[in-house]
Order: sequence, then structure tokens, then C-alpha cells
Amino acid sequence: MATKEIQLPQAQSREPVVHPCDVIQRGAFHKDNAERLHRIRTTLGWGAAADTALTETTLLSARRLGAIPSSFALYHHYRGTASELTPMDLYGQPEDDPNVQPSSRAIVEKSVYGYELTMRNLGM
Repeated sequence: MATKEIQLPQAQSREPVVHPCDVIQRGAFHKDNAERLHRIRTTLGWGAAADTALTETTLLSARRLGAIPSSFALYHHYRGTASELTPMDLYGQPEDDPNVQPSSRAIVEKSVYGYELTMRNLGM
């Protein structure tokens, strides 16, 4: 008879390990948004804060036909953060802006690797 080894249970992490800079970058937007909603709640009431949060969530979840990524132009107009209308607002992607030409490094990276080696594309 073969003996069966007894294994002790291994501790499992509840959350994935994330780089501290990533945590700070993600938390900055949430902190600003939470402070702004708290200001609205204290001055105008809970209903106004809930309405603002629901409206912004609806605007941020918008997709255009064909699942093209949204430029969030309507969201920025609602927040009052849009100062001008650019081609990126119409096309949705910064790389679709006809006034911006890719750098020579980006062209080489796309031809060699198939994509640009930026922190955004590498998941950092």
C-alpha cells in the first residue's frame, strides 16, 4: 500500500498582489470623487449626491455603436472639465487623432512586437 502524504493547508491571499504605485494611482481618482460627492451630500443632501453618482455612472458606462471605446465627451461636458473639442473626442482614441503622428520608436515597437511597449499596454 502506498502511503498518502498529509499536506498542510496553504495560506491564500485574499487580494492579488499589486504594486504600491498602482494602488496610489487608482486611489487618487476614487479619493477625489469621494470627496466631491461628500461635499455635494453635505451641502445639497443625499439625494443630490445619489443623482450625481448615478448620472456619472451612466455616462461613464456609455459605449458607441460597434463597441467603439467612448471618448467620454458627454461625461466631461457634464462635469465641466471639457475646455475644447478635439478630434480625440470624436474618434475616441488618442492614437486616432490625425494631428498626432506616432514616434519612430512606436513604429518600430509595433512592427517588432505587434504593439507599443508602454506602461498602459503592459498592464502597469
